[in-house]
Amino acid sequence: MKSLGTILIIEDDLELARSVENALKQTGYSVEIAPSADAGLARVADAPVDLALTALRLPSADEIDKKAGLELIDKLHAIDRRLPIILMTAHHTTEIAIEATQRGAYDYLLKPIDFTRLRELIAQGIASARFVSEHEGQTYYFCCPACKKKFEAEPAKYLTAATA
Repeated sequence: MKSLGTILIIEDDLELARSVENALKQTGYSVEIAPSADAGLARVADAPVDLALTALRLPSADEIDKKAGLELIDKLHAIDRRLPIILMTAHHTTEIAIEATQRGAYDYLLKPIDFTRLRELIAQGIASARFVSEHEGQTYYFCCPACKKKFEAEPAKYLTAATA
């Protein structure tokens, strides 16, 4: 069976990471785990992945960095600007969600993980990144901002419908 894509989980809670890994492997994804921001950066620099799933809080040299996941978004995008990144957090605030989005996160997910929602976000994130990669340089026009937002969230859905 061909993999649906490679997912990198950057999470220091290995029990949670293994749980997510198992759920995604059952769905058909190849999954790798990095237990720290540095390990995740090294993995992405070594070979491309289709999507990164990272915790907000990750260990630094001496302690848990409460915003390491946000800083990691910038660093991962410096390596691969199109990489979809989903931020996982148990410490949700509106400010965190806004900052993650402003930094270029594809989306964020609250812990405990809703695996159905996680699978949806991953599929959408990978489809969106592949669409952008395949159609870079093309221009699309929309009747309103709401239609543009819907298209950007699930471009493959609308492109398939238009070309079928």
